[in-house]
Amino acid sequence: MKKLLTIFTSLTLLTTITTPLVGCLNDQTNNQQYQEPAWVKTFAKAVVENKETVRVAYENYYVDTNTKTIWDQRDYLDIAKNNNLFIYLQAANNLTEATQYLQLIDTADMGMTTKGKEPITFDSNFESNQFITQDTSAGGVALMAHQKFDDILNSSKAKTTWSDAAREDFIKFASMSYKYKGEDRATWWNSNHWEKLLSTEKNIPDLKNPSIVYSELDLYNQWAAGNPGMNVPLSVVAKGLFKLHATTQKHVFRLEVNSNEYWINNNGEVVTYSLPHWGFMFQIYDTPNQQEWTKDHLAFSSPQLPIINKETFKYQDIKDYLLQSDYLSFNDQETTKFKDNKIMDS
Repeated sequence: MKKLLTIFTSLTLLTTITTPLVGCLNDQTNNQQYQEPAWVKTFAKAVVENKETVRVAYENYYVDTNTKTIWDQRDYLDIAKNNNLFIYLQAANNLTEATQYLQLIDTADMGMTTKGKEPITFDSNFESNQFITQDTSAGGVALMAHQKFDDILNSSKAKTTWSDAAREDFIKFASMSYKYKGEDRATWWNSNHWEKLLSTEKNIPDLKNPSIVYSELDLYNQWAAGNPGMNVPLSVVAKGLFKLHATTQKHVFRLEVNSNEYWINNNGEVVTYSLPHWGFMFQIYDTPNQQEWTKDHLAFSSPQLPIINKETFKYQDIKDYLLQSDYLSFNDQETTKFKDNKIMDS
């Protein structure tokens, strides 16, 4: 666990499906048509025949249930290649019921450095809410879109308050050294009033006293007054990181993953950038009662769901680091490690 915390924390990736496509659905959440793969029908039939209650599939392969600690992971789903998973939930007859068994997770949540941990929930359109996260890192390099990197490097603070050494650190690592002693110790990256993107609604409970509630802006102010470890930027995760859809099959739901962030560029414009991040995942429980969401009721724990694409700063260096460190995508192991997990022959 300590090794993984060192590799992937803020404190210190669409494959063409070759099987026939059927079931053109008009999604309930975004009105875009999605071509449902033919193997989904086979998946649903097989799960019923095997009398399973929970099963997850991806790219025509079963994703094995992993009930180990969320830190104990080597295989990840390359969401940049395919961002759709299929979930069989026997207990759920519709989208509303399905959301009651799903826990959406960010392992780099603000609870690590502030007094509140913002919940990730589905809205009435079955899209996850906006929330704040701490940028994570791989091989010492903070994960962010190169557009965000360029904005920070050419920002007013970078031009007026950074030393040459600080600038050199950022160019190498997209983060700021612990040696940085500026008054903006935690907010050196925020030149354009990023906090304007944050909600002022007080709905985030205090970790120790739930009767006390905070807003996103409150959490940012706590962060800004603190002394974060590796000193990385924050991100506002865009609405719809997770989207849940119905399918043509009973009890089968499609989970779409879209990792983006809201940002304010150096022209003062609110923009949306891709958000590479190590920490997004989900878990499925065998009960809708969240008070009973313990390891004894955990039915499935997903692999990490990072979008590491060519928009990522130092993209190739990060991909090389993951490979050299034996962090491998599920996608690249489908004909080797996971060949026996295939659902339907092409």
